[in-house]
Amino acid sequence: MATGASQHRVTNISETGLCIAQAGDLDAGAVVVVAIGSIVPTAADVVWVRSGLAGLAFQKPIDVSEARRKRPSGSTLRAPVAGWLTELNSPYKK
Repeated sequence: MATGASQHRVTNISETGLCIAQAGDLDAGAVVVVAIGSIVPTAADVVWVRSGLAGLAFQKPIDVSEARRKRPSGSTLRAPVAGWLTELNSPYKK
C-alpha cells in the first residue's frame, strides 16, 4: 500500500461509500482518509480492489450533496493528525 496523498476518479458515491478508479495502489482491508468535495476528510475502509477499481466504505455516513460541492478556490487540505499528540508536552521538559 502506498502512503501519502493520491487522486482518484470517483465512479459512484453514496452516503455509505464510493467506488474509485485507478486504484492499483490500494489494498483491501486498508483504511484511508477520503477528501472529496466540501466534506471534512473522513475515514473509509477499502472493501475490495479489482480491475483498477476499488470499493470504499465510509466509517461514518457522509452528506452526498456536500461531497458533490466544489471546495472554495484557494482552499488546501492538510494531512490528518491526532491533535492531542501534536500538542503533547515531553515529560522530560522542564
